[in-house]
Amino acid sequence: MNTRWLKTLTILAMGFGVAQAEISKQQLEKIETYKGQYKVLGGSSKGCAPGLLNIVGDESERGVRIGHDIFLGPFKGAEEKASETSCHVKVDVSMEEDRMVVKTNVDKCPNKKEKESGRSTKYLIFKKDKLEYRVAETEFVCHFGKVSEVKK
Repeated sequence: MNTRWLKTLTILAMGFGVAQAEISKQQLEKIETYKGQYKVLGGSSKGCAPGLLNIVGDESERGVRIGHDIFLGPFKGAEEKASETSCHVKVDVSMEEDRMVVKTNVDKCPNKKEKESGRSTKYLIFKKDKLEYRVAETEFVCHFGKVSEVKK
């Protein structure tokens, strides 16, 4: 799985707003405590870039963004049914004690788009003043350290 494919999957996931699961108010408040500017401490890819961790988007597309390239969400999940011209896309979002997990599944693609089928599992792991972003299928990993808080 390459980075271009993951960006396509993220863009697909951002475009659909059918509710599946939802991040609770308490979980959202926990994410809020991590908002701020982050620097890259290390990682497995040149794709790791410093940036602002913030909650972005309107109600149906709300998610977490780090810089310009990393998006996890939408918090409510999403689903797009397969058609003659598009694949079935399902995004499930969950929060565990110290991490946010986004599972995206693309399947039932028409023959011309069969190469777009795939699965992605992204993790945002919260540690005190640090974050780890990981994509399980590609071993893509970024480690971030907090530089400053977001002013409210």
